[in-house]
Amino acid sequence: TIWAVHKKEEIMDWIDQIYDAIAQVLSMNEKDIVWSERIISFIRSNYMEPQLDVNTISRRFGLNSSYVSHVFRQSTGIRLIDYIHNVRIEHIMPLLVGSEKSISEIARETGYSDQQALSRVFRRYMKTSPTEYRKAHKAP
Repeated sequence: TIWAVHKKEEIMDWIDQIYDAIAQVLSMNEKDIVWSERIISFIRSNYMEPQLDVNTISRRFGLNSSYVSHVFRQSTGIRLIDYIHNVRIEHIMPLLVGSEKSISEIARETGYSDQQALSRVFRRYMKTSPTEYRKAHKAP
């Protein structure tokens, strides 16, 4: 039936995607994997630094910024800057809900220069503003 063919094609596409992901990971050498793990650890420890970006990370480890971007993307599947923003947002969400700090204070504590920068990034990733998020998740 057409349904069976459609399902079979979806399954084959899914298998191809898994195969590609496995091939990508296997093509990385051990050194690249170690660098990627070190970069992740560095970001998690330094997310609150406003200057945290690929250039800062590259200088910290004495690596070429193109290499850092490539290795990170190859090992995680996401861009380095997206990972930095995601880590910051992980820390922002509980501060919005569990504290009375202003958005400007939270911005400074999590590596953003000001409330507008935090709000712009937060809205892009979370599809809502920090203020709306706070209102929706704050305990009554």
